[in-house]
Amino acid sequence: MCSGLKQVAAKVMMIYQNTDSGEEIAKLDMEYERKTTFSKGRSRKTGIFVLLGTVCMIIFIIMTSVILFHQQRTFSVLESWMDIHSSNQTSAKPQEKNIETLMTNLASSITSKQEENQKKLGFCEEKCEPIQVEVLCVRASDPIKTYGGYKIIKAGMSNSLADVKNTVEELRSIVQALSYKLSLTNSLVSGCTDTEWIPFSNSCYLFSGHSMNWTEAKDYCEEQGALLLKLEEGSEKEWEFVTHLAKPLQYWIGLTDQTTGQWRWADDTPCTMDKVHWGPGQPNDWQGHPQEGGEDCAQIYRDMFIHDNHCSIKKKFICKGPKDS
Repeated sequence: MCSGLKQVAAKVMMIYQNTDSGEEIAKLDMEYERKTTFSKGRSRKTGIFVLLGTVCMIIFIIMTSVILFHQQRTFSVLESWMDIHSSNQTSAKPQEKNIETLMTNLASSITSKQEENQKKLGFCEEKCEPIQVEVLCVRASDPIKTYGGYKIIKAGMSNSLADVKNTVEELRSIVQALSYKLSLTNSLVSGCTDTEWIPFSNSCYLFSGHSMNWTEAKDYCEEQGALLLKLEEGSEKEWEFVTHLAKPLQYWIGLTDQTTGQWRWADDTPCTMDKVHWGPGQPNDWQGHPQEGGEDCAQIYRDMFIHDNHCSIKKKFICKGPKDS
């Protein structure tokens, strides 16, 4: 480009030297101005492209720096969390003696459940053996009999699954109670002579492992020097304690209206408990039980609300007695 400008300038000088024509000079001036303008425009565009490239590079560097900073911060947070978790694990000192006792109780409970399930399994095998023989002997050309055998097997499997589910719920309740006992070993003196009883406030509580009807449960608690559970009026802490350990099972409590038609505790004191602890629509005195009569006894139901039920039904129960002095 510069050589072209020089040539144009040389031509101008030659024309000035060789001719006096004004038209030639004007043409050369116009050509010189056009080439000069084109050179300036191209330089301006090149500068704009360079500027845009520089801006893009700066933006890329900033974004890369932000991403790296975020990753470093994430790694530092994760590292600090791992350090805290490790320190918590090393600082935990289990009470070996208490744990051994509680685990022994849990092992004995599980063993008893296993024996009970073994008996149920033996019974199931006795019942299922003829069913299996019948199914094996069914011909493919007899769809009605095949369908009947299928229904019998399905009913047997459903009953077995229900038994397993109930056993799991009972074991869960046992583990929950043992865990609560373990949590008390470092902070409270039990005050309960029997290891099956759980201390809370000034009382000891027994969450039974066997089932009785309401009257039998009441008599059993009284034989232990206690009462079928009577909840203190307005004690939300006691309510939370009881329902926490009862979940997800059902337990009789010492509340009935079968004698006077009014809800009273097992010690014959009137019940003025807040209705908020009763389940929706409870008590309803439902009359549809196979046994005669309605529902006159109270239970803590699996939804952790109080429901009325027929007093002759066998359920687990809760006893409450004073701490040993």
